[in-house]
Amino acid sequence: MSARSMILLGSLLLAQMFIMKCDNDPKSTESPASPQERSSHHHHESPTFQGFWKKKFIWRPRWVKTWQEKKVYVAVWKRMWGPAEVKEWVPVPKPPPGWVKNVPGSHFVKVGLPH
Repeated sequence: MSARSMILLGSLLLAQMFIMKCDNDPKSTESPASPQERSSHHHHESPTFQGFWKKKFIWRPRWVKTWQEKKVYVAVWKRMWGPAEVKEWVPVPKPPPGWVKNVPGSHFVKVGLPH
């Protein structure tokens, strides 16, 4: 057999194997009603902490190495000031004792005062 006939025969065999494989796998066009539950996906409830992260910048000193040119370069350490970001957790304070919730999820309404 020549090389061309071997390549043609190989490609025909591959095409036939692909067709047979596609016939064995039944494909459904319907999408599932709900996504699959996987053990690797753990959906935890949101924490009950009430608050937010406050971001502020403060000035902090840091040491910076610079090179001074002499006969030989000499390392010189200088103290430089720069901004630094500070993150702080700020809890939301509890409402005063005279305040109650009107409806779950609504704003606090003070009792005893006319609106």
